[in-house]
Amino acid sequence: MTDFTPSVLKGYASSDQYIKVLKQKLDVISKIVMKEKAQQQELQRVQAERACQPIAPIAKGDLVLFKCSEKLDLLTSHKKLNHPWVGPVKVQAILAPHKYLVSNFEGQLCPVIFERHELKPYYLRDPASMTTGGAKWALQDAVQQLRAHERSQMEV
Repeated sequence: MTDFTPSVLKGYASSDQYIKVLKQKLDVISKIVMKEKAQQQELQRVQAERACQPIAPIAKGDLVLFKCSEKLDLLTSHKKLNHPWVGPVKVQAILAPHKYLVSNFEGQLCPVIFERHELKPYYLRDPASMTTGGAKWALQDAVQQLRAHERSQMEV
């Protein structure tokens, strides 16, 4: 057995000095843990508030995106190539408070009835603000289709 204590091994003059340094380190660590705990609580509070927000209502004629699922056969075997939201499509009818019938711009009805959690509102953006070429052209096509559809509805 040796006569060395941890304070001597660490280079401290006395064990009291070594204990004081350890207490300071413990205080710093406890402050970090308390700060992290407060951040986690704030994050949980924000997430709970977001979960309680009301869902935007969808009316007949609104443009929506629908969640791609197995029942539509639009999924590929590669996850990178899947589009989680497809559209825009137009709400043709509200069958029940949370059941919707949608169609494309030509008026062809989708053979699937969607529930509210499978739809989200589609907001038109300014095509000039889009940065990627593919997304910009796809959005311009969607805007042109929408305008052509609106013109054809006005003529009827």
